[in-house]
Amino acid sequence: MNKKWFASIIFWLALLTLGGFLLRFYSVGSNPSILNRDEAALAYNAYLLKEAGQDEWGRSWPLALESFGDYKLPGYPLLLLTFFTFLPLEDWVVRLPSVIAGTLLIPLSFFFAKRFKFSDSLSLLFAFIIALAPVFFFYSRIAFEANVGLALLVGALVLLLSRNRNQLFMDAIALILMVVAVFTYNTPLLLVPFVVPAVIFFRGWGNLRSWFIPVIGLSTIFVVVMSLLWPLTSQKSGITIFTDESTWSQWVSFRESLPASAQSSIGSRYFYWLGVMLVNFGQSFSPRFLITEGGTHPWHSLPNYGHTYFTVYILGIFGLLTLFPSFFTLFKCWVTNFDAGMKVAATRCAATLELIKPEMMLLYLLIVSLAPSVITVDSPHTTRSLFFIYIFYLLSIRGLAIAIEHLGKSKKAATILIVLFMGVMLLETSKYFYRYFYTFPTQQKKWFPGFQDAIQELERRFPHEEVAVVDGGGFHYILTAWYLKIPADQYLQTNVRQLPDRIGFRYGERVTHYHFIGHPEDRSHEKAMLLWEGTSWRIEP
Repeated sequence: MNKKWFASIIFWLALLTLGGFLLRFYSVGSNPSILNRDEAALAYNAYLLKEAGQDEWGRSWPLALESFGDYKLPGYPLLLLTFFTFLPLEDWVVRLPSVIAGTLLIPLSFFFAKRFKFSDSLSLLFAFIIALAPVFFFYSRIAFEANVGLALLVGALVLLLSRNRNQLFMDAIALILMVVAVFTYNTPLLLVPFVVPAVIFFRGWGNLRSWFIPVIGLSTIFVVVMSLLWPLTSQKSGITIFTDESTWSQWVSFRESLPASAQSSIGSRYFYWLGVMLVNFGQSFSPRFLITEGGTHPWHSLPNYGHTYFTVYILGIFGLLTLFPSFFTLFKCWVTNFDAGMKVAATRCAATLELIKPEMMLLYLLIVSLAPSVITVDSPHTTRSLFFIYIFYLLSIRGLAIAIEHLGKSKKAATILIVLFMGVMLLETSKYFYRYFYTFPTQQKKWFPGFQDAIQELERRFPHEEVAVVDGGGFHYILTAWYLKIPADQYLQTNVRQLPDRIGFRYGERVTHYHFIGHPEDRSHEKAMLLWEGTSWRIEP
């Protein structure tokens, strides 16, 4: 690579990164208009750690912050604790780690694509569409642990899937990134066992010295962290298909519908679980999930808007389909040389295997990336599928590259295709960002906007009186604590929890003089009551 071309790449990467940061940071504290319950839990627990060295349950520096029962890993709160030492306790600061992680994902994407033999131009294009991708833009403006975990995971893979003179140093940095990733969000932890064979395959099974240290390191990380975070994994098991009551009930009905001779085989729970996982796997590729509707939660995407653009989806499916001919070529080579023996066949097909290694790695990572999502009851789940969507975007670049390659004999046709792609992308991104910045602020009913103003007004009018807050979801106690910045000692002395529900969540019942009730009729002696009326909050004297 000549110096001029290298400087050009650095310039465009820097420009994309700066533009991506500005898009992600602009009005991040006010759009979305309020923190969701998970963001507030991260923020207030970070505040408690900073002020008292305890989480909201009074536990000193725990490995897993329990919050309302949905255990939080310490990575994001510790980042916030650091930021809170020199930045104000405001919503934009709470989202800042995610903004930074989403911004860093842009240049990382260039190097990630290079690991799969994409050209410099196509790798830059991948970084470009990641900068504008709906899902990664949306997630970068909310305090999502998954977004930070994704950037750390991709950074670790960029280093692990590389070969250079300083590989030992690179492997050490990669393992550090992986440690931070698994302590930030649970999906990287679940993917670690799948990364091990990827590293071995990439570096060559026979080249033991090149992969031994990172494989031992990754295995140690998985075993140690899994054992340390067992309470967290136990709680998370309550949302999997293996423990969900509805899934078990459906399995029993399915088993009883079969003839007696098939109930012990086809009717086994393992066979049924496999079927559910395959259905969930297929649904992850559906246009409904990726284009039109997005996730099941209101803070996973814009209302009635998916995670990819239509153009990206079509190219992604095409890119996926183009992976398979390479495998048929390898299979044909093996069949042709099989009679000569396994060793001879392996030797003769080694060149073919090396040639298609990037395609095999892409397909493998695409498949295993869905492992955390397909086992959950609300699959397809965006947050647990971020790495899958990321790989799918890379496949869209492959689809475009293959299309251009087939049109290579006609430079005019290839140019028209590129111009058409960029033009449609420009229209799609313009539509998305218009909706995000001009329409979305008025479509946030499910976020319960205005709560921060309402609770602060209550505090001004009734500073020492008993107040009821109608909270059917059970999460507004943590929003109250955050937006009133209730002192740590006062919170820890007055916080009262409800009994746990069937999956172990324990919602807030009381914080200082605020009483959280399920329905207006549950109000008793409280001086005032705050309730949601469908579009806004109302204070009832």
